[in-house]
Amino acid sequence: MTGDIRMGKDLKGTELGREIHQRKDRRYEVRIYRNGVSKSFYVKTASEARTLHKKYSKKQKDVGLCGIDEIYSMLRIEWAGHIQEDSLKNYDYHYRILSQYLTNMPLNEVTPAKVQSVINKLQQEYLWSTCRQIVNMLRKIFHRAWENGSVSYNPIQEIKIYSEHKQLFEKNYLEQDEIKIFEQVCQGRRYCDLFLLLLYSGITIKEG
Repeated sequence: MTGDIRMGKDLKGTELGREIHQRKDRRYEVRIYRNGVSKSFYVKTASEARTLHKKYSKKQKDVGLCGIDEIYSMLRIEWAGHIQEDSLKNYDYHYRILSQYLTNMPLNEVTPAKVQSVINKLQQEYLWSTCRQIVNMLRKIFHRAWENGSVSYNPIQEIKIYSEHKQLFEKNYLEQDEIKIFEQVCQGRRYCDLFLLLLYSGITIKEG
């Protein structure tokens, strides 16, 4: 059976094309591969078989031009009925956050640098747990895109998400409430004037 499908011939030995062959019952079988899984379709004529194969081949190629929205929609359809409604709503919530940054962007334009930039911004605005779930969802999206052949590599593999207790960047300034506390602590101390000069001028201790 596998040999017949690979050669793509009818019962008379005429070549039909890849993934198409004629069975002993004279029907034509079209084998379609999607997401690493094969599925067979059966039609009555060779013409119908070629048309069907061409249709699915074109659809598979078109996926590479679609955006993240389309891949997420595919996944959501698959998830519906297989996971709890609350879990589905949770995915939708996190995708709405993500879509503010990557909505409608073609898959072939999404680079590791672009994704990392988005994650960095998210970590400045949302809780670590929220960012982690968004990254996990992105991994699912691009894993499916990679399975479909929509992307040649997975840009999420190199993404880094900082731990819950590690700051995204090193803060080298004081907030307004911190400045007030600093001023109160300085009052009456020997180098209070010097500390305040450094605070408001921005010069270094050596320059002071």
